[in-house]
Amino acid sequence: MPAAAQASLQKLQAAVGKFADARAANETDLSGTARAALSIAARTAELDLLARDVREYEGGKLPPALSKAQLAALDKELNAIYGKLMKKPTEPYAGAVGKDGIRATQRLWLAYRDAWISFGAVRYPSVTSDTWAGLLTARRNAQLQDLLGN
Repeated sequence: MPAAAQASLQKLQAAVGKFADARAANETDLSGTARAALSIAARTAELDLLARDVREYEGGKLPPALSKAQLAALDKELNAIYGKLMKKPTEPYAGAVGKDGIRATQRLWLAYRDAWISFGAVRYPSVTSDTWAGLLTARRNAQLQDLLGN
């Protein structure tokens, strides 16, 4: 891998580590006896997903292109789900997923998304930034929707 891509990948790995830690701490219900296992699983899932993606992309299996309109629709969905989460009543028990944790994790997700876009531009220039943003936004939408359903 060229030096520029390697440097960008290191930034991406740092960003996913912070995001994964936040998902584990802030977006996992830590109220029950399985809290440690759930937290570890949440963190590991994010790290494994990045590793799988890079393996696939390095093997030539790049994500399908997304348009600006598709990205805009995904972003609109993200904002709607996030807004619903911020309006949801606070859970009254210790270890529950809370708004402050979701908000903090969302900020780290934005940094992770941006790091992916930067890495993608350097390593896979045939893939547009809209495609990278859309792929990550669709995944984040699923995560937030899962929190909304709990």
